[in-house]
Amino acid sequence: MEAIGTISNIAGILSAGIQVCEGLVNYYTTWKSSKKENAEMIKSMANLLTNFALLQDVLQSPSFDETMAVTVESDILDCEDSIAELRDELKKVMVCKPSGIDEDDSIARRSLDNQGFRDKMAEQRRRILYPFRKSTLMKLQESVEHVRRNLVFAMDILNLSTIATTAEKVIDISKQVTTLSDSVDAIITKQMDKEGIKALNWLSAIDCHSKQREILSQRQEGTGEWLFESQEYQNWLDGKDKLLWCSGSPGAGKTVLTSAIIDNLQTMFSASNVGVAFIYCNYAEKIDIAAYLTSIIQQLIRQRYAIPNYVLDLYHEHVSTGRHLNKAEATHLLHSLISEFPRLYLVVDALDECDETKKTRTDLIHELRNLPSNTNVLLTSRRLGDIEEKLSGSSHLEIQASDDDVRAYLEARIDREENILKFCKKDPTLRKTIVGKIAEKAHGMFLLVHMHIEAIASELKISRVRKALNSLPEILDKTYDDALKRIAEGQDANRRSLAMNILMWLSCAKRPLTVRELQHAMAITELDTGENELDEDDFYDQDLLLTVCTGLVVIDPESGVIRLCHFTLQEYLERHRAKYFPNAQVLITRACIRYLSLENFKEGDRT
Repeated sequence: MEAIGTISNIAGILSAGIQVCEGLVNYYTTWKSSKKENAEMIKSMANLLTNFALLQDVLQSPSFDETMAVTVESDILDCEDSIAELRDELKKVMVCKPSGIDEDDSIARRSLDNQGFRDKMAEQRRRILYPFRKSTLMKLQESVEHVRRNLVFAMDILNLSTIATTAEKVIDISKQVTTLSDSVDAIITKQMDKEGIKALNWLSAIDCHSKQREILSQRQEGTGEWLFESQEYQNWLDGKDKLLWCSGSPGAGKTVLTSAIIDNLQTMFSASNVGVAFIYCNYAEKIDIAAYLTSIIQQLIRQRYAIPNYVLDLYHEHVSTGRHLNKAEATHLLHSLISEFPRLYLVVDALDECDETKKTRTDLIHELRNLPSNTNVLLTSRRLGDIEEKLSGSSHLEIQASDDDVRAYLEARIDREENILKFCKKDPTLRKTIVGKIAEKAHGMFLLVHMHIEAIASELKISRVRKALNSLPEILDKTYDDALKRIAEGQDANRRSLAMNILMWLSCAKRPLTVRELQHAMAITELDTGENELDEDDFYDQDLLLTVCTGLVVIDPESGVIRLCHFTLQEYLERHRAKYFPNAQVLITRACIRYLSLENFKEGDRT
């Protein structure tokens, strides 16, 4: 009976805490003009809300040992006075509405010389300023910190401080308060002055978040769960292993799985002080070590909701001379920022695609291995000799697409392919055959699965589908051979020429090309002799650019970048350049010269 009474008391306090925290966070995030100094208080309140919700969730769990409630009762009861203080503050600040001064029309019509009116307005101003006074914010922070300390003690006693035992609960609760966190993010972004935005943009021009959204959108819901359940990942998540290296063969799905890991971490820690940062290495982007480090720095600053003064000082010091941070400066700044987080999870994808011509990959591995002890690093790459040597002794997990993941992906793809669906309606057994045959030949490689389903979708008769299923290649080079053969033999001359031109430009480009740039490149190569201008009628539709390349080319909808479907295709085309594009350099050079000779350039139009 004692335990039941104790649980009832604790439940009441937790419920009151949740109600007060929600009220305060909602109030302060509603103010569009509140100062950026309020950001840390808002974030602390949102974190406290998560702690309250987590404890409440555990308390209500059927598996909760009720006798444990007695051991944490005193810590939670100690929160009661501070919660009452927060409730009183909420009542005071709620007197003022965020929409502005609540003026009575009859008062508003009075003369400004009327002393009663002036007194009324002065009182209104005092009431409006109260929620944002330094003394008010300090009082709120003191109460929040007192409650937080007691809740942390209770969570430690209940063994909730270990992530592995509570990961699912944290994710569920984080989702419940995500809207609050999103509101805070939106307001802080609006509050950031022009100088702060310039400083962030100066730090890094890498748009890692649009890349994350693009890759995550390719993930089939539910795939990759095997990794989250693996002991290696759980040990890394708990902090038992500071560095986890996930290796896999080309096309195994490492990058999409990386996006799932990042999404999982961001969801889990969306309302906490834990930092989450990531890097996507790309063979087409020649990025130096300082640029990688400053990208991480920028992400961490955004998570703090405010730019530290020492970062602004660095910005002012460098921007006047047009300089950026060098490796030593970036390393020092990164270590300083990491020390402000209780823990940082850093995920780096495709380490093997990091440029090694200037030892960038070697430098990056060195920097990652020497980060502060509160940093957990997860790396993905192919199993290259130099990487394996540098990461020897680290925890290791082999990435390979599970059969369940492959089948889930294929089922979803079939549902999106009208051609295949028509065949499956005619022959109900065909769907099972397609899934079974492709999964059998995939050998844990999502890229092969993707290429095989693209090949099947291009067939026009059921008999051709069956024939293709019986001759699926099991290695990437043979798959690419077949894809190029389909381009050469399965399309008319115009489409074939366009496809090969696209592949030539993309495989020879020294940096990523946008759809618009590629459209211009295609148009200039087909411009008739004597013509000196390009207009919209000369550009191919972007859907056609994808269609003629039969799955070998993809477009990032956010950045507008068009690229080869995988790094291994770049390597394949480079190895076979003499076969497919023997005159590539000459053709590209002529096109560039012709382009610079257009009337548009003579008239000063560079668009």
